[in-house]
Parts: sequence; structure tokens; C-alpha cells
Amino acid sequence: MPPPRSAPWASGPWPAKGRAQMDSLMTYFAMGGYALYVWPAYVLCAVVVGGLAVHAWTERRRTLALLDRMRTLSRDREPS
Repeated sequence: MPPPRSAPWASGPWPAKGRAQMDSLMTYFAMGGYALYVWPAYVLCAVVVGGLAVHAWTERRRTLALLDRMRTLSRDREPS
């Protein structure tokens, strides 16, 4: 396999360093050949955590609204 050609953006004083960093990044994204399994798992986890956060936020709003209604009813029932 021939060595990769130098990209125009990597033609600084250390073009080999830029190439090594890019190779390292590509190796990271390849996940040792398991990228097809790892990246969807990351996405699924992010979706689940995001869904739980949205659910917690909406339940908090609903509970606070219920508490506000209960306080209002409690004030209305107090003897004057």
C-alpha cells in the first residue's frame, strides 16, 4: 500500500505530524473494526439518555403544576 499523499492543509513545517494525527483519528473512528457495532450503540445510548432527560423535565413541570393547584385549593379551603 503506498503511503498517503500529503493534504494541502498538512503542508506546514510538520506534515508528517498532521498525517499521523489523521491516521490516529481514523483508527479511533474505525474502533478496531467494530465501528459498525460501537457507533450505533453510542447513538442508542445518547437517544435513551436524551429521552430520559426529556421525560424527567416534562414530569417535573407536570408535578410542579399539580403542586401549585393543590396549594391553591388548600388556600381556598382555609377558614378566613
